[in-house]
Amino acid sequence: MSTAVPPPLKLGPQTVDDVAALLGVSVTYLKVVLKKAPRYTVFHIKKRKGGTRDIAAPTPPLRQLQAKLLPFFEGLYGQRSPVFGFAKGKSIKLNAARHAKSRFVLNLDLQDFFPSIHFGRVRGLLRGKPYFFGAEASRIISDICCRSGALPQGAPTSPILSNMVCGKMDSELKALAKKYHCEYTRYADDITFSTGMKNFPAQLAVVPSETNNLLQLGDELVTIIHGNGFQVNHTKVRLRTQHQRQEVTGLTVNKFPNVQRRMVRQVRAMLHAWGKFGLAMSEAEFQTKYDKKHRKKIPGFPGVLKAKIEFIGHIRGKSDPLYWRLLRRYASLDKDFELKEPPDFIEFDIAEIKKAVWVLVDRSSYGQSTAFMLRGFGLVTCDHGIEDEKELYASRSPDPLKTDYPVKVLARDQKLDLALLGPPLPKLKELSNDVGDVNIY
Repeated sequence: MSTAVPPPLKLGPQTVDDVAALLGVSVTYLKVVLKKAPRYTVFHIKKRKGGTRDIAAPTPPLRQLQAKLLPFFEGLYGQRSPVFGFAKGKSIKLNAARHAKSRFVLNLDLQDFFPSIHFGRVRGLLRGKPYFFGAEASRIISDICCRSGALPQGAPTSPILSNMVCGKMDSELKALAKKYHCEYTRYADDITFSTGMKNFPAQLAVVPSETNNLLQLGDELVTIIHGNGFQVNHTKVRLRTQHQRQEVTGLTVNKFPNVQRRMVRQVRAMLHAWGKFGLAMSEAEFQTKYDKKHRKKIPGFPGVLKAKIEFIGHIRGKSDPLYWRLLRRYASLDKDFELKEPPDFIEFDIAEIKKAVWVLVDRSSYGQSTAFMLRGFGLVTCDHGIEDEKELYASRSPDPLKTDYPVKVLARDQKLDLALLGPPLPKLKELSNDVGDVNIY
């Protein structure tokens, strides 16, 4: 007795009418847009390490169709745990954080990532499991999303489609990483493995002494990548130990995700040039250098500088002292920028905090304690360090003259072990008030 095999589920659009309905346009309009030429405007960007990258920007009518497909694709794809590129709620910082404090970090790039995802792969993806688009719909949607037979870098649908195509590879590489006690993530064409194991698994990569320490990828890893239609860019393969500078998607991860030093130096140089030579000259120099990259649109010098500072703040945290020093310097140069420092902001910089520290001396007992200048209150110290309120003097340890300022107790609370001291005192560095509802009166 034979059992009939049920036909595959028809989950996606099947015909040109289904595609038109999905996009909210007529079939006639859809065909006109796909036959219109040229459909893309191509410009070239010089890579930092040589060569050029082609960016193909779709014309407005085609881009509108691609933009309508984008949320549809995102709903089909969902979220995958090892994928951090082109995914909502993900970022290079979160990607790098997965590999922080590792003993080994392996980085590799996929060669010609977008061009290697050709028309046939996109069409096959949509026709196959689990999407089951019809043959006609798969062909038309692939035509909407491809240029010259491959995914173009510049189309809004290319990133999500690349993630969909890489779905099988991501599952296999994640399983491979788990098998050898490693962490795996992918950000577009950047693949990273890391581990805290004593030895990095040779099935992923090995540095054989007989090949003059030339790094070689493991057979299991290469087999998975090749089996999914990709090639490794061997010029960008590196394995770093915890004693070397480890990087993931441009961030250092030895201790925590951090920006590279050259970016901080670049921002400081830009701030210095603006302050020394003025905005006009700095802008002209910047435009000249930026124009050499053959960008379609050249942004303004202040905007780029501000964006770089904000990126540093995003990676290091908005309470980071370096971020605030750069931002304050920027605010002193850009008169149109209003610096809004939170009223309860505490800058966790030991050097700055020390500026708010005072030495409190009770001359009646020669006792010594520490006090802090707290914004909105005054000098705060521990109550148990005060014996004679009439013999209290405060000085600052950085002061070479050790100038003593007589102070008096304004309020004290033995239960909280707090005391508030008052003037005369010079107006110096203060810490922000974060004592909340504590009432020392």
